[in-house]
Amino acid sequence: MTNGLMWAVWGALMVLVLGAVSRAWSREAAGWTGGELRHPRVILIVGLVTGVPFLLGGVAALIFAGPDRWVALIFFSFAALGGYLAWEYVAVRYSINDDGFTYRTLAAGRGTARWSDVKAVRWSPSAKWLRLELADGRVVRISVLMLGLDRFTSAILTRATAESDAATRTVLEACARGQPPSPWD
Repeated sequence: MTNGLMWAVWGALMVLVLGAVSRAWSREAAGWTGGELRHPRVILIVGLVTGVPFLLGGVAALIFAGPDRWVALIFFSFAALGGYLAWEYVAVRYSINDDGFTYRTLAAGRGTARWSDVKAVRWSPSAKWLRLELADGRVVRISVLMLGLDRFTSAILTRATAESDAATRTVLEACARGQPPSPWD
């Protein structure tokens, strides 16, 4: 297979996969009525579909690669990325209540914050998350992929007195209407 054809096939597969992920996320988000924010199931599926084959490929490379065992490291690196996505799906949760919210994230751990503790909210267009800066210096990041983001951003807009720039305010208002920015742009 020529390099050009190989890249064309890879590109076509990526478009198909991202389209399927986007449609699965949209379907699950439209029907989400849960009381907490969590990642959609498609994150777990992508993590497993990515992680397991690369893990098996790494094991096969260890067994059959001979002196080129560095190939196994490459496979295990991609398996780790898939494992990270699966762990993110399992571990990350946010719950909203009248006074504030509780969170469990991989980076910030567990915690509770009152709405009055939210001092600033910033939108990161490159990372596709909202960055909440709390009064005590903690930072909580919320992915645009989270189900229930509309209720969370509505609560921020109505209950928190956080500062935000115009771009962030636009994103918060869009999310509150159920129209979050695309994670693929």
